[in-house]
Amino acid sequence: MEWLYQRILGGGITPAQIIDIKRRIKAEMARRCRNGSLAAYADTQYDFTEAPQSGKPIKAEHGQKTAGLLQEIRDYGFSGIHSGGEIPVGFNNANLTKILTELEQEPMAQNGKSSCNSACTGLCVGGCWNSCTSCTSCSSCTES
Repeated sequence: MEWLYQRILGGGITPAQIIDIKRRIKAEMARRCRNGSLAAYADTQYDFTEAPQSGKPIKAEHGQKTAGLLQEIRDYGFSGIHSGGEIPVGFNNANLTKILTELEQEPMAQNGKSSCNSACTGLCVGGCWNSCTSCTSCSSCTES
């Protein structure tokens, strides 16, 4: 059954890995609690109602509450995850782990070196020098 689960998901993620990815996403959302806070996505309402299990099909909820939440930080191509829809190509352990590792390394600090998206998604201690418009014009963080 583990093979079937991996084959359905594009050959790269197990139920245990989805649970671990979810744990990391929850921690990252909680950490992004400053300007443009995403901390609300760490709330229990974004926990799985039914955790992924070996031998059972993946549910839209598993994608929405993992990869779907990453869309709040940046467009990774995971939008539109819904029941009966196709599983996004990038929804695999290697890709999700890579994305999370990059996000977890972005600092929360005044004038820290990170992407504009991080400055507008909870890591900027103060505000943005420019107003954030879909995180395209944000150039740096101001003092808190």
